[in-house]
Formats: sequence, structure tokens, C-alpha cells
Amino acid sequence: MTKNMHKRIYTATVREEPVKNSKLLTLEGEHDFGEDETVIIMGEKDFNQMQKMMEHQRRMISSFEVMLEEMKNAENATIGHQKEIITELNNECSRFMNELSDTHSRLEELYGLYDSLNGKYDEIMTRNFNLDEQLKNKVEEAKQILQNVYSIKNRHPLTYIKERIPQSYIPLKSSSESKKLSHGYRRNNDKYKLNNDKKIISP
Repeated sequence: MTKNMHKRIYTATVREEPVKNSKLLTLEGEHDFGEDETVIIMGEKDFNQMQKMMEHQRRMISSFEVMLEEMKNAENATIGHQKEIITELNNECSRFMNELSDTHSRLEELYGLYDSLNGKYDEIMTRNFNLDEQLKNKVEEAKQILQNVYSIKNRHPLTYIKERIPQSYIPLKSSSESKKLSHGYRRNNDKYKLNNDKKIISP
């Protein structure tokens, strides 16, 4: 019998042998069995049952092959989808790294600008402080000038002149002439005498 287990019918002669419970079958006519080939002989019922079992196994193997192919296709599809996701993630990661690099460069520029502006700010604050000090001094000077102006404005001119003359100078004129000067505002030829060296001077 062949590997396909096709049913073949041969004419055989059964002969009793001396060996107990054994029979010798002799195939007559042409056949394709070799001299040392083992031949299994079975009844038609057993042969049909074996054929059914082999057909069932064949169908199961075919079904398993289909399932395996489907699983393989599904796995390939899953792997392909995952590869697409990985590629997209890699592209996204590359874009993110480029943006991060640009952001880092921009931050470096901003840090440099911040340092420059901070230096200018310190310079401006120092200049402003100096200007404030100068302004305070000018304000004090202006206040003093205004105070002097108001003081001069509220005093008689002769009183201001007398206050400007040192105490070491004394008038040479009589009190009557001094009164005339105070009433007439005469200032020409006013002479004073210095107490220490008795010199005659005119302001």
C-alpha cells in the first residue's frame, strides 16, 4: 500500500505455516511492494475507519494551517502598525528635539539680553542715584537762594548793606549824616574807619 493509503485489492493465497497462530499470505500478480518492505494487512472496516481518522487529521492540520496563517497575518499587521507608531514617535521626538534646541538657543539669547539689560539697569540706577544727589544739592541750594532772596526782599536796602559790612568797620560820619543817608539812600563818599589800623576806606 502507498503513502496515500489508497485501497488496493490483491489476490492472495493463505497457507498455514508451522509457526503457531501465523499465516502466510502470498500476493499473486503484479504489485509495487519491495522484497523487504513491511506490508500491513487489515480488514475493510478498519481500513475505512483509519481513512476517516486520517481525513479528520488532514482537515485539522489544514484548519491549523489557516489559523496559523491568519495569526501570522494579524501579527504582521500589528507589527506594521507598531512600526508606523514608532516611526511617528521618532519623527515627533526629532521635532521636539529640534524645538528644544531652538528653545535652548533662544533662552541663551534671552539670558544674554537679560545680563545686558541688568548691567544697563545698574548703570541707570547708579546714574539716577547720582542725579538724585545732585538734585537734592540743587534743591538745597535753591532753597537757600530763595531764603536769601526772601530775606533780602523783606529787609530795607540799607539794612542789608550794613549787614554786609564787617563789624570792624565803623562809620566816620556823624549820627545826623547817617540819618540823612538812611532817609535819602545816599551812598556816595561814605567812609568808614578801621578800628585796628585807623585806615580810611570807602566801600
